[in-house]
Amino acid sequence: FRIELGEIEARLQAHPAVREVSVLALQGQLAAYLVPTEPDQDQQGLRETLKGQLRAHLPDYMVPTHFIV
Repeated sequence: FRIELGEIEARLQAHPAVREVSVLALQGQLAAYLVPTEPDQDQQGLRETLKGQLRAHLPDYMVPTHFIV
């Protein structure tokens, strides 16, 4: 499969709760590093919201396994 890290980053960056994002492929897994717009935001809730958003628009293999906020 071809994985477009830029496409994943663009989908995440489009969410209003995300200020900055970088997606890396590490040891065969995808990791998304996020900076939220609100520092006191519920991190677990944000992770679940973003995973759901990505699953609605991208194939499963392009949804990061790890979200680091």
